[in-house]
Amino acid sequence: MITDMLAEVTRRGTARRAHDSFKNVAIAGKTGTSRDGWFVGYTPNLVCAVWVGFDDNKQLGLTGAEAALPAWIDFMKEALAVRPSLGATSFPKPSGIYTVKVDPETGYLAGPNCPTSMTVSVALQFAPRVECIEHLPEMEPTEGLYDLDLDQDSSDQVSEPETESARPRRSNESSDTVLEPPTDEMNKDGVEFQRKKKTRPTNRGTDRSGRTSLVSEPVVGDPAERP
Repeated sequence: MITDMLAEVTRRGTARRAHDSFKNVAIAGKTGTSRDGWFVGYTPNLVCAVWVGFDDNKQLGLTGAEAALPAWIDFMKEALAVRPSLGATSFPKPSGIYTVKVDPETGYLAGPNCPTSMTVSVALQFAPRVECIEHLPEMEPTEGLYDLDLDQDSSDQVSEPETESARPRRSNESSDTVLEPPTDEMNKDGVEFQRKKKTRPTNRGTDRSGRTSLVSEPVVGDPAERP
């Protein structure tokens, strides 16, 4: 975590000249200024500190970036030229350290609407878990879009059009199939059957000659129904 912060000093801070002087080499460090100037910087495999000042503690009048940083850059260039293995492209990351992209203004996870963001390494217990909402675009008011007129007359309501099968058919409209009301010649399933003729019961009797014959009983009822 400390290395990550010191690397930002060489990328965006007072020691960014050191970052611009090396390619494909990970660098971290810090400048210092009081009555003198100094810079302490390192790669993954080499540490170097440069101090510039007076023995009697007189005021130097130069910052660490102005007095010590140029000497540090010259030394590191010579050292890496002799032994390239002293440099490396990245610093090793210990377990439990995670890299997250945050909004520097709020400290929350950077969202797609954040104007700036930065990548930092933090321990899991300190890593933000909520995305920044500070820079979300303003939503237009939606008041009144979904208001319903409950007092609207029911006659103004639009009903769904009736289908051909649901609409009652008028008597003068043609159709391929016309359903007729059931008649006496049809049973409950609409199947036509033949009316059976009514017959009168008969009894055994004798005629005037004394011979045995079948005699129909007289019918009592509506004369129109007599055979």
